[in-house]
Amino acid sequence: MPEKTINEMTKDELCEYAQETFGVELNKRHTLNALQAEVEELEGSDANTSIGDVEVVVDADFLRHPVNKRVFESTPGLLKRGDMIPCDKDGNNV
Repeated sequence: MPEKTINEMTKDELCEYAQETFGVELNKRHTLNALQAEVEELEGSDANTSIGDVEVVVDADFLRHPVNKRVFESTPGLLKRGDMIPCDKDGNNV
């Protein structure tokens, strides 16, 4: 049996769908039309994008450790770390 569309769902189904899919709790006191509009807006937005879904590209020749302030030449392994700070060879932010 195919899944229901937003327009075919009940209030309870819409609220459950929004919670499971987007982690958003809808107010069941709203009208059915209002809930449908809210879910359609959630589906059209990037509300379910987490930071793990985003690829960050850093173009730096040197990276500084945030705690001990040591400067390292940039390598793919260091670039994958999220805590390293792009800098110049003297440790100044770029």
